[in-house]
Amino acid sequence: MTHKLTLNDVFSSWKTGIGVFYYLQQNTDIPWRTKNINSQLDIIYHGNRSGRKIISPMIRAYLDTNEELSGQDAQVLINAIVALYGENWSKQYATLSAQYNPIENYRMSETENSHESGTNTGTDNRSLSGTDTGTDTHVMDRDESSSDSNNNTNSIYGFNSQAGVGANSQAGSGTGSVQVDYTDTETRNLASSGTDNRTLNLADSHQSSRGLSRSGNIGVTTSQQMLQSEHELWMWNFFTDVVFADLDRELTLAVYE
Repeated sequence: MTHKLTLNDVFSSWKTGIGVFYYLQQNTDIPWRTKNINSQLDIIYHGNRSGRKIISPMIRAYLDTNEELSGQDAQVLINAIVALYGENWSKQYATLSAQYNPIENYRMSETENSHESGTNTGTDNRSLSGTDTGTDTHVMDRDESSSDSNNNTNSIYGFNSQAGVGANSQAGSGTGSVQVDYTDTETRNLASSGTDNRTLNLADSHQSSRGLSRSGNIGVTTSQQMLQSEHELWMWNFFTDVVFADLDRELTLAVYE
């Protein structure tokens, strides 16, 4: 094995989608894995960036006598690189989806929660009493009077005589009266008493939440300066400036054939 091998030599199937990023896609720790863009990245990395670079000693150590890198060995090498750079890639990749206002450099959020509770306990005792005293008198007064008169005449009749001869007469008269006086007196003495006992238990609970947020520009940096920083940020490319560079350090030498 005397001649210099390039990255495209040992990953000879990169054009058909089996290059460095194909093996990266098999590792579950890759932050961009759900996008399934490994074929496109292989085209750019092998075809335009690093395909003609000379392989590193790490790859050369895994080559067999036919100077070919097996799929199993390729996966072992790529997994080792992910173990070294995976966490850094994940954190930098997360910045691509950060939500922010490019001309805002001040943001504060506060939440205040308060909870108030209390118990009101009391006893209400009441005693009731009363007396009902009185006298009821019923009076009945009745007067009754009557008169009576009698006139009686007795006659004597002769034999076969149809006319009578007065013998005697009796006359009489009478007057009577009755007076009734009635008095009924009733006296009452009534006493009553009672007790009303009540216990009062009241519990009160109240919870409130208040949020306060502030945002804007605190004045130390102009909006134009922040827009310029935003422009410079997006001139940076995660794959070409971070991932490709890290792969080159491990898979290739910094020279061309």
